[in-house]
Amino acid sequence: MSPAEKLFFPILLFLTFLGYLHFFLCMLPGLGAALLLGYFNALVLFPRWAPKLPQRETAGYRGAFRSWGRRWALAALAWDGTALALSIFLGRFNGWWISFTPKQRTWGGVLAALGYLLGRGLAALKQRTQ
Repeated sequence: MSPAEKLFFPILLFLTFLGYLHFFLCMLPGLGAALLLGYFNALVLFPRWAPKLPQRETAGYRGAFRSWGRRWALAALAWDGTALALSIFLGRFNGWWISFTPKQRTWGGVLAALGYLLGRGLAALKQRTQ
């Protein structure tokens, strides 16, 4: 490594770090939206709206199917699928809007999907503690 490379390598690392930090901070609104879409999933919201309110013996879509029937279980699955697709779309759009590159667009979608899954996990934790 030449002396010039030794001098500028830490500067390059610092600028790379700043670029990734900027990308992550700009992705926070998209991550927040994905987190909220994951947190307010159908299995949390539908017990408030379902015509019958029996206690589910098992969690998840199988328990929703046993408790509420096929129509509400399919509605819950469609709700959650639409929420996941919307969160990934928002993340990909936000990643593209930040840097106009396909790589950041892909990373935006991945981060939004992880935010959605984190929201689902927080909702499951809340249901477990109740």
